[in-house]
Amino acid sequence: MELKDFKKLLKLAALRKRTVEDYFLFQRFQASQIIKDLERYNIHNAKRFLDIGSGIGGYIYEFADRYPNTLFVSLDLNPLPFAQEKYKNKNIFTIRGDASKAPIKDKSFDFVFASSVIEHVDNQDDFLKSISNITSSIAYISFPPYYSPVGGHSISPLHYLPGELPFKIYSKFYRQKYSSFKNYGLVKTTLKSIESLAKPHFQILEVKPRFFNTLKPLIKIPVLREYICPHIEFFLKVN
Repeated sequence: MELKDFKKLLKLAALRKRTVEDYFLFQRFQASQIIKDLERYNIHNAKRFLDIGSGIGGYIYEFADRYPNTLFVSLDLNPLPFAQEKYKNKNIFTIRGDASKAPIKDKSFDFVFASSVIEHVDNQDDFLKSISNITSSIAYISFPPYYSPVGGHSISPLHYLPGELPFKIYSKFYRQKYSSFKNYGLVKTTLKSIESLAKPHFQILEVKPRFFNTLKPLIKIPVLREYICPHIEFFLKVN
């Protein structure tokens, strides 16, 4: 990532929680940078592209804007009205459903994309198996490793504390109901765990940090790699 792009990323990240529109723009910019890597895996030739857990839709919107001849489908448990409004007049369609039990025929998509989703999935093996059935070619999986500085999501850096302590502290100081964290759905997801789960279903083409390619040599170092990279990308090819 070039310096000017990094500065823009930081600016958008700082503003992302201000409004839904700001978060949408933050996602769109990230997608514009991710495309540079997806091009190496022939995203431009994809006829059908599935985005799992699209949320507010910034990623899929940017992809659809770049590739108007590709059919884009958003798979979400609870499609958001904000995203549905954005998708109007775009080559984007929505399916409501669970990716682990996707209501989709096998090999229906050339490309499957899931950014910051797998760390919220309880049965990650079923999730990856389902993706391997859906795609005829390439899958992109990305997530913040649990032990990275942002691996705890909204409770970071409290996630480094043991047991239930992070949730109790967060709920006290941020006035967040403790019960909501019991349903937060954050699974301790690491590079090692995803590598192990992916291998039976995919050929792992590449594992790299998102945006920060200078850190790539470090992800070959056991233990350290789980802490050093804020976001990891897996490029997978179905077996």
